[in-house]
Amino acid sequence: MDIPAPMDRAASGPPGTLPASGAASPPGRAQAGGSGSEDLEQELLTYSRYMRSRDELIRRAKAAGFTEVRIAQLIGHSRNTVRSALK
Repeated sequence: MDIPAPMDRAASGPPGTLPASGAASPPGRAQAGGSGSEDLEQELLTYSRYMRSRDELIRRAKAAGFTEVRIAQLIGHSRNTVRSALK
C-alpha cells in the first residue's frame, strides 16, 4: 500500500489564496487586465474574506486562553502574524 506524500504547504494553501511570490499563476488564470481579470478580482475577494475569518479565529483562540505561540503553531503562521491579527 502506497502512502501519499504530504502536500507542500508553500505550493498550496486555503481555497482562494494566491500563489506564493514568484510562482506561476494557476492554469487558466489570466493576469490582471486580461480577459480573466474578473476571475482574479473574485479570487482576491475570496482571499480577503478568508483573511478576515482567520483573524477572527485567532482573536477567539486568544480570548479562550491560548497563547500566541500555541495559536501560531496550530495554524502554521508566525507569531508576528498572530500578533498582527490581535491588534
